[in-house]
Amino acid sequence: TDTDTDTDSDSDTDTGSPGEMTIATYNIEDFNFGGQGPGQHANVAAFAKDYQLDVLVFEEITIEDEAAFTSALTTAGYPMEYHSVSSLSDDYNAIGVWSTFPLVSVEEVLEQNTRTVYRIEIEVGSGGEIVWFYGCHLKSGDDDDSLDQRKTEAQRIESYVLGQHDPF
Repeated sequence: TDTDTDTDSDSDTDTGSPGEMTIATYNIEDFNFGGQGPGQHANVAAFAKDYQLDVLVFEEITIEDEAAFTSALTTAGYPMEYHSVSSLSDDYNAIGVWSTFPLVSVEEVLEQNTRTVYRIEIEVGSGGEIVWFYGCHLKSGDDDDSLDQRKTEAQRIESYVLGQHDPF
């Protein structure tokens, strides 16, 4: 008899590594999902469930949206139980993160002379691997002042990230 044994080192085995993650970021602006008007928490929760998002970072979320969106996720049957919302940036919006993985730390960085930058550390995989994310809301607009501000903010963030993490 012939026996077919797979000895290929590339076979599908669980090595305890984090594998693939599905990450989304969204400038939600009052939960106006798809131009349907504000307060579309249930529609965004359905989107998160449909795409099986592991991490979702929002820009332009209000602090009041945290409870409403968390409830919508639970109602949709997709509780992303780990979440945090930053303080206000530009006096009217914040950065929010929801995750299926534990949040190890969440910290606001670069608070002076730039909009809020949210540094997010999550633990993934059975080996406790750490993954870092940064959420931010850069200045919009196509006028020269807005473009200059956005470029300056991006350069400050790049410098900060490279100073915190070895890119290789």
